[in-house]
Amino acid sequence: MKEDRREYLAEWMQGMNPDTKSKLKLAKRNLATGTWYYIKEPLEGRNRHKWVALGTQDKDIANRIFTEASSKLEYGDTELGTVISMNIAKLDRETRNRTWQDVQDSFCRDGLAPRTLATYKSNWYGHDDFMPIAKLKIIGTTTTQLVELYNQLGPCKQRHMRTIYNHASKRGWLITPNLVTMSDWQATQKSIGGNTASISEADHYAVIAEIEKWQGQWGEKGCPILDGKVDKETHWMARACKHEHLQLKHFLEILWELGCSNMDGRQLTCDNINWDTGHVVFRRQKWSRNGKQDRLRQAIYFPMSQKLKDVLRPLYQKAISQDEGKRYLLPDLVKKQSGNVTRTWQAYMKRAKRSLTHMDEDGIERKLCLHSYRYRMAEYLYELGYSEREAKLLMGHNSKEIHWAYAKSTRMEVMALDKKAAQMDKTNVIKVEPASKMVA
Repeated sequence: MKEDRREYLAEWMQGMNPDTKSKLKLAKRNLATGTWYYIKEPLEGRNRHKWVALGTQDKDIANRIFTEASSKLEYGDTELGTVISMNIAKLDRETRNRTWQDVQDSFCRDGLAPRTLATYKSNWYGHDDFMPIAKLKIIGTTTTQLVELYNQLGPCKQRHMRTIYNHASKRGWLITPNLVTMSDWQATQKSIGGNTASISEADHYAVIAEIEKWQGQWGEKGCPILDGKVDKETHWMARACKHEHLQLKHFLEILWELGCSNMDGRQLTCDNINWDTGHVVFRRQKWSRNGKQDRLRQAIYFPMSQKLKDVLRPLYQKAISQDEGKRYLLPDLVKKQSGNVTRTWQAYMKRAKRSLTHMDEDGIERKLCLHSYRYRMAEYLYELGYSEREAKLLMGHNSKEIHWAYAKSTRMEVMALDKKAAQMDKTNVIKVEPASKMVA
C-alpha cells in the first residue's frame, strides 16, 4: 500500500462521524484489473453510501484497516496513521521481499491436479526461460521487463506467465493493479495450435515401419540404441526399453483410428472398451474434473473400425488379466510425460527421414506433432461426409469455432441434393447415442 493512500485513510477515519463507525461494511468489487477491497460508508439519504478505496487486493490487509476504521477507540491526528502502518508492517515486509519465484511456489501450492502441477513445474523449472524474473522482486518489476520476456516465450510458456501474473494480481501483490494490461499481453501473444498441420498417411506409416525395424534389430549387434551409439536423433529412442517402443507403435495406431489427444490415448483402460456395442467410450481429460468450478465433459462414444479392434483386442486381453490397478492398455506409456512421448515420436520421424514441418496450400509452414493425429481425424470425418454435429460428438469439441479450427484444411465438394438423396442408404448409418445414454 502506498504512503499517500495511508495518509488519505487516516484523514478519512479522523473526520468520520463516530455514529457511522458501527454501520461501516467491508466490501469488494470485481474490476477489470482484479478484485479490490473497499469500505462502504453510509451517507444521509436513502440507499446512499460512499465507496472508500483501500488500495489493496489483500484480504488480510483489508480486514486490518476495516478493524481500525470501525473501532470506537479515539486516535490523535498523527496517531491513527501510525497504528495503520504498525498493523500492516509485517505484511509489508513480506511484500517488499516477494519475488516471482515466490509467486510460482504459491501458485503450485493451490491444490492443482498432479498432472497440471507437473506441467507448470516443468514450464518453470525445466528451462531457463523464466530465470530473468525468477529472483526479481515484484515491487521492482517494470512493465517493460515482463512484456519483453513474454515476447520471447512460446505459446505454452506465455500462457503460464499470464497465469502466474494473474495469481499475483488476485493476491494483491502487484505494485500497481494494471502493471501489464490485456492489450500488452495481446500485442505479442502467440496462438496455440494455429500452426499445427494434420499428419499424412505416408508420415504415419513411415514411423510405424521405423519402429518395427528397430524392434527387429533390437537384439542384434550394431543396434545404436543398445550399443550406446546415441546421436541427437536416437537420444529419446534410447530412453525407453523394447516393450515401451512397441507400445508406442500401438499408441500411434490408436491415435490414427481414434483421433484422440496424447493424454486421452495413453490413459485408455479396459473399462473404456465396450465390445458389446463396438465403441470406445471415454471422457476427455482436458477440463473433465468434478470440482466445484470444473465442467464435466460429455462422454465420447466412438465406433470402432475393424483396424482399431485389431489393435485394441490384444492390448485389452493382456490388461484384463491384471488383478489390480486401473488396467491400462498402455501401462508403460501412461507413466511418461506427454512431452517425452512426443520427443520419442519425433526421433522416429527423423530416423524415417520425414519432415517435422508441412507446407500447406496457402504457402504457410506448419509443424507436425502428436496432436497432428487429431487434426487429421477432424479433416477425415468431413471427407467421409459426417455432419458437423456428429463430428463434434466424435471429437469431443464443445464449440463450433474450435472444431472448425481443427478441420480448417478440409476441402469439401457439396453434392446436388437429388444425387445425395439417391445415394443415401439408411441401413448403413452409424448411430450416435444421446448424451444421457453415454457411459463414462
